[in-house]
Parts: sequence; C-alpha cells; structure tokens
Amino acid sequence: IDLPVTAATSFRFVVGETHVQFFVGRDDGSEDDWTFSLTHPPRVLTRSTVAYPATPLATQRYRVDFPGVFWLPLPVVIERGVFPRFQHTRERLERATQSGCVYLFLSHRWLATSEPDPDAVQARFFAWQLMAALVEGVEIAGDRGLGQSRRGSTLNNRPVGRFGSELAEMLVVNLLQPNLDERQLAIAIDEVDAFTGQLDDRGSAAAERDDGLGELRDRLERVPVLRSLVGRVFVWYDYACLPQAPREAADEPIFRDGLAHLNHVQVMGATAILLDEVDDYLGRAWCVLEAVT
Repeated sequence: IDLPVTAATSFRFVVGETHVQFFVGRDDGSEDDWTFSLTHPPRVLTRSTVAYPATPLATQRYRVDFPGVFWLPLPVVIERGVFPRFQHTRERLERATQSGCVYLFLSHRWLATSEPDPDAVQARFFAWQLMAALVEGVEIAGDRGLGQSRRGSTLNNRPVGRFGSELAEMLVVNLLQPNLDERQLAIAIDEVDAFTGQLDDRGSAAAERDDGLGELRDRLERVPVLRSLVGRVFVWYDYACLPQAPREAADEPIFRDGLAHLNHVQVMGATAILLDEVDDYLGRAWCVLEAVT
C-alpha cells in the first residue's frame, strides 16, 4: 500500500524513531492520516536516497596509544562475569588500538562507593545487550548485503529501508565489514539461531537471570564466528581501566595520565551509556558531562 499522493497533493509528515506519519490534504480541507514504518516507507521517501552509513571510528584509520589509556577486552568481562578492578586485570588490558576492532567508552553510574557494580548487574546487561546489537548487525548485513550501507532519504534526512539501531549499524561498519567475507557472514547468520528467543527484549531477560554470564559463555562456545567478533570489542570502563585506590606509587602517574585523556578516549571510540536509572544518571555531573561529550 502506497501513499495516495500526486504532484498536486498537499501533505505534511512527522517522523519518529521507527515510523513516519503522513497527513494528506483532502478537497474539503480535512486530512487523511497514514502511518508507515521507515523500514517500508512510501515511494515519496524513497525516490531520492543517499548512502547513510554509520561513521567509522577514528581507530579504523589511526593506531592510537595515549599514556594512561587502557582498553578492556570484552571476552574478559564475559569470562569473569564482572567488570574487574584494574589491579586485578592489568595483564589483560590493551593499550594500542588496531583497525578492525570496536572501542566503546562506557558511561555509567557507580552503584556503591567502593566499586561501581557490586552485583555485576552492569556487566551482565552490557554483555547481553552488546550481543543483541551484534546479532542485529549480522541480520542487517544478511538482509541488506555485507557491502551495502544504510540508505537515507533526502526528504527527511533519516534512514529508510532496512536499517537497525545506531549501535548495530556502528558494528556493521566497524566490525562486520572489516572482518567478514560472504562465506563467514553466511556462517554467522546460521550461528544467530543459537540466540533465537533470547534477544527479543535486547537481551534484558537473559541478563537478569545470567548471574556470572555462564549462559552467555556456553552459547558463545557454539558460535565461532560470532565469538571471534566479540573478541575484537574493547571497552573503557573506569574501574577496570584506571588504577583504583588504594594505589601504589607507581600507579599514580598512570591514573593522572588516564584522567587527562578521558576526552581522547571518547573521541577514539563510540560512547555507550548504561542508562539503568535515568533520573539518577542525569543527576550526576560527571555522567552528564560524558553524555554531552
């Protein structure tokens, strides 16, 4: 069903996150109300489209190694079921970035004074929701074509056709396209079946029950291509990537250097906000600064 408009028809529209609402003028001055999914929009929005891909991260072009900046591999979080303390995981941290990897700055609340995530709730939800975005990205690449970018309408400067969340589209550009060929993509599409029914809510229910992330580890053991992609995801999480108090004297300059380069960390990667409690998050000046940055 297409929108009943001609060159002489008057109409206006309002665009939401996933749908567009058209108001088409009638001869008597009233309007007909039409609603379309942006995935299947009317031809008036698809007559003129342009490539509208997610932005490649700076780390795709530049190898970056700032003093005091460390990155935590996502597999470490999944193996341990927590965001570990810096002093407990420094041997697994990476300093220099490399192309073909995804780097995420995690903005989050501290849920206790001594550690930010005492019950590992943030670790569970981040791991499962990142997995949901990765599976979404694989499905998008399978439907759209690995080398095909998201399209945007010049009429409303918004994505139209087959597209996903901003996080999923970022993973398509920065993780899937640099690391997969068509054969590997086909395998990954088959592997997605291992998560059928687990990610309809972006992994929230799985995160609630998966204390210690044992279930996620077991599922990843059966999906080698998806597991290899997860291995190329790195995060900056303050508790794991900055020396924590009490610090030894040798860690003090590392801590100061890390703080001095926080803005660079956000510029190098994408920022993911763990928004578990909106009012409290927005009531913390440091969190708001990170979100605005």
